[in-house]
Amino acid sequence: KIEEQQPEEGAPSAKALKKIAAAGKTAGLAGKTLDNPYEDGTPAALAYHGGWRDGQTELAQRMAKPAGNGAASIGETVGAA
Repeated sequence: KIEEQQPEEGAPSAKALKKIAAAGKTAGLAGKTLDNPYEDGTPAALAYHGGWRDGQTELAQRMAKPAGNGAASIGETVGAA
């Protein structure tokens, strides 16, 4: 049986880690380079980095998809129609 790990004293709560991950995702979606404000190896640093990575992944997926139905026709690009 796997026992649930108890958080270390002073470690951020699960709710706090979700907020930290959301802040990392926001930074990743904004295209910012990873500038993790938390000490390396801490639960907070891992949460932020994971969120940033998720934001970067989503950003890359958005950039890979063409907007609308693709390229405009020649008439639309020169204002004729």
